[in-house]
Amino acid sequence: MTIKIQHKRSAVAGKAPVVGDLEYGEIAINYNVADLKLYTRASDDTIHELGGKPADASATVKGVVQLADPAAIAAGTSGRVVDAAQLKAHAPADASTTAKGIIQLATAAEVLAGTDLVKAVTPKEAKDHYLAKNIANLPLLP
Repeated sequence: MTIKIQHKRSAVAGKAPVVGDLEYGEIAINYNVADLKLYTRASDDTIHELGGKPADASATVKGVVQLADPAAIAAGTSGRVVDAAQLKAHAPADASTTAKGIIQLATAAEVLAGTDLVKAVTPKEAKDHYLAKNIANLPLLP
């Protein structure tokens, strides 16, 4: 007579067992084709994913991070994490009157001083400066 052994299982993508679902050393399987994973309960009462492809890293999960090819960064086609050296090597140039690039906005004090040749002014800051200057000159009008 054949004995059929059925492990705890799920076909729901992303579903993983919790500590109360498994005994120590017991395995559970997620057999969804998009999320094939095998789990077990360890002696420290934690659930571990066994084998398979490591998880991708996210803001809340440690995992694998793939660095992008520098050419993909330069082409703007990479959606992957890059390291600091790659960013520095492919940083855009500073903006000029003839080329797009990186800018730094001027503070209100820098706008009023009017001496910085590198920083940019937003339309709102320009309007506020223009109004402040002209309101100050109203008493001088005949």
